[in-house]
Amino acid sequence: MESPFLHFPNLEREVNAEPLPVVKETYTESPFLNVNKLYGKPQGFDKKAEAYVTIMNELHDDEFNEQMEDLLNEMKDFREKYNSRDGYMNNEVYTRQLTQSYYQPMIREMNSYFDKVVQYGHEVDNNLRTVTDLETLFSDHEFSGTDLTDVQEQFLGGLKKAFKKVVGVAKKVGKGAIAAGKFVAKAALGPILSRITGIFKKFLAGVLKDGINLLPGKYRTLAQSLAGKLLPASMRPQPAPVAPVTPVAPEPDSTRDIAEDIQDGLNAATAQVLTAENEMEWQLMEAELEQSLDEAPEENTEVLSVARQRFVQQLNELEDGDNPQPAVEQFAPIVTTALRFALPLLGKERVKSWLTSLISKLITPFIGKDNSQMLSRLMVDKGFTMLNLETAEGNAGTTAIAEVVENTIRQVPEFPSYVLEDRQLFERYIVQAFEKSAAAYLPDVLPEKAYDAQPELRESNERSVVWKNEPPSAEEAAPGYKVLNEVIETEITPYIANEIKTFGGIPLSVFLRDKLGISVNSSIPVKVHLFESSPRNDLFQIAKKAKRIRGLGNASRSAWMQLHPLTSVAAGLLMREPGLGCRRGKENCLGKRKSAQGHRYYYLEIDGARPQYFQPAKGKQVLRKHTSLKARLNFVTGEINMQLFLSESDAQAVAACLRKKNQSEAAHIMVMMAFKEGLKNIFSYGKFDYLKIVHQHVVPGSHSGMAIDKVPPMITRSFSNALSNWTGKAMIGFLRDHADKLIQAAEDNSDGLSLRISFSNPPDFDLMKEMLAGNYAAVKEDIFNEYPKESSIHASPGHQQD
Repeated sequence: MESPFLHFPNLEREVNAEPLPVVKETYTESPFLNVNKLYGKPQGFDKKAEAYVTIMNELHDDEFNEQMEDLLNEMKDFREKYNSRDGYMNNEVYTRQLTQSYYQPMIREMNSYFDKVVQYGHEVDNNLRTVTDLETLFSDHEFSGTDLTDVQEQFLGGLKKAFKKVVGVAKKVGKGAIAAGKFVAKAALGPILSRITGIFKKFLAGVLKDGINLLPGKYRTLAQSLAGKLLPASMRPQPAPVAPVTPVAPEPDSTRDIAEDIQDGLNAATAQVLTAENEMEWQLMEAELEQSLDEAPEENTEVLSVARQRFVQQLNELEDGDNPQPAVEQFAPIVTTALRFALPLLGKERVKSWLTSLISKLITPFIGKDNSQMLSRLMVDKGFTMLNLETAEGNAGTTAIAEVVENTIRQVPEFPSYVLEDRQLFERYIVQAFEKSAAAYLPDVLPEKAYDAQPELRESNERSVVWKNEPPSAEEAAPGYKVLNEVIETEITPYIANEIKTFGGIPLSVFLRDKLGISVNSSIPVKVHLFESSPRNDLFQIAKKAKRIRGLGNASRSAWMQLHPLTSVAAGLLMREPGLGCRRGKENCLGKRKSAQGHRYYYLEIDGARPQYFQPAKGKQVLRKHTSLKARLNFVTGEINMQLFLSESDAQAVAACLRKKNQSEAAHIMVMMAFKEGLKNIFSYGKFDYLKIVHQHVVPGSHSGMAIDKVPPMITRSFSNALSNWTGKAMIGFLRDHADKLIQAAEDNSDGLSLRISFSNPPDFDLMKEMLAGNYAAVKEDIFNEYPKESSIHASPGHQQD
């Protein structure tokens, strides 16, 4: 085994090493997607499960996710201001009291509103009011609190909209439009609203009490546990079998993940109320909810941070020639525990010995005061002037070595299981992981001929760059995020802006135009700032703490939305440096915002770039939205509903085309370009945010679009092509016959316009329905060749929420 980092003879081998038994990896599918194979026989669907998914589908609101996310970020910001590593304020109870006091005005307004909703419901039951009066309350009610922040006002507005949906669904249940059962259909509105408002109060009080750092575990599984009681037996959650190896460590939840799970939990509990068959079901559900939300929050420890500091201190104390293995042996298990990664039970100690022994040999050349000080000076030369020169020279070198060691260990869960059974192969994988980490976090420490022979030992082709830790803020004990030690000046061309994708697969050119007012019609100069996240520093914290960078330095959505995923494609096209891209895979980076260790992002500093706001007729100004496509595949009703939102720029361009004679075809091309780009994203990077599936065997809510992976790729491609063809044919007819409708929507004082595209009972749609239920035997040739018999397109001003 060769590596320039190995400054010693061949590694010792175990001559008579007893091979570890082969352990097969077992992966547990989501219980909601684990369905029985039907072998060509259609499976009946449970009516109660059908009503459940229909209700959750109607309750779901993407805008409420954003409002909840903003509220959680505000809470995170508030807690960090009052949380300190030193002094009496480092007290979770005291911090909770401060948080509850800060949010007391919002809680008071929220509870007062809920009480009013229940009162109106009882008055409707007693014929003192009509349902119309109740619906008017949702639009006309004004929150009177003077101490509310803008974020809190927007969140309360989202609650009004949420309860408007609840009442709408309750009306459908009462009229039999949703077959939820006779009990709720005959129940009075007041008691139903009383129970649902009780659920909301309990949920949201728990959120504000526990705070962002203590949230998730109990909210994470609540929607699944409630849903599992209603879904078919084959789909109910089952205890996962214990796997000998966890292949990949799970990533920490982002604020967006938490917001989505809270809404899914709220909607699941509400759907449970509306599908109950008797009073006993209500009581049992409330008891389970009470128990789940009253569980003690997970302990918020800084074990890894403390271990990291101790490891650095131990390395600093070593003399030249000392063996660092004892320090590595203490540090490595804490890293793997933090990753929730379990080594195989058989041979666990042996693998741990291989790991610590090899890493110790790899870092030995950098250990000792002379070697450490030399490395520290190199780090300082690269911009690592942390607190002062003395501190930097004293710790920079060993801190960098600790970073390399930790990131090497972090790659072990990604090794195939058979690698853990073969020492020579394991060592080769560890050396490769070490070299990747050293390329990122160490300056050039090897002879130039080593880099000439192995260019991959550097991340950059043309620059001498390295990632450095930003020091943690006064409120943090954990290390801060990382930044590249160089701001890279380059140019963006129209081609590059169209090719680079940001979150959800949206072209960078669309984001810059619609969100920042920058149209890339020619080459424009930019400064590229690069960041790497840590578990406690996601996009929100990075944007907030980057106060020296123009356009960042605050906690608003307008700031952190400008951080984009640094894929290898983006790094290559922007800077000719693909090696600086995120190593976690293109789809993993583009799919959704992550908060785990090692995700990389970039920020573009562009002259003249300003977040674009829109001032509605009522309320405060909001950020403009970019062109996008969302789709809902409703297999319960046999409908496909899509919404193509055209940003203000695109809407005006299409309307200008239609105002000219005989320009429907040109407008059609413009609309279909936006549609096809959106359609491509829906079945790839955007399936998490832009695709929703309503099916009796798919848990509804924020994650439902991921179920499309159960459909074979060739069927998905055929379906995508069919959607494009069906929409193209329907769209040209709409633009020729109803151009005035689109022009009227574009002229309205709104942000852009929405085109709602619907197909009823499309051909071969039942085939996909059976596949999502586990039946793959019914596949046939030439699917989706016919056009749907029923289709419709409607244009409306602004961005229309479901």
